[in-house]
Amino acid sequence: MAVLSREEIEVIARRHFGDISEEAVGIATAIALAESGGNTEAVGDNFASGHQAEDSPYRWDRGLMQINSIW
Repeated sequence: MAVLSREEIEVIARRHFGDISEEAVGIATAIALAESGGNTEAVGDNFASGHQAEDSPYRWDRGLMQINSIW
């Protein structure tokens, strides 16, 4: 499991999103830290939290920003 620091996530945000403001870098970093704690392998189960049915294609959220599995 790779857990990234705030600084490492900021570097990734700048690299991934290109020419964005420092405010946007801060927002993206805050989202990643809130959603995954910096864990690049984080998996959120929306069934366990009561937000989706057990067989829902929207059940899993993955990665730093917890992008839903349907995408």
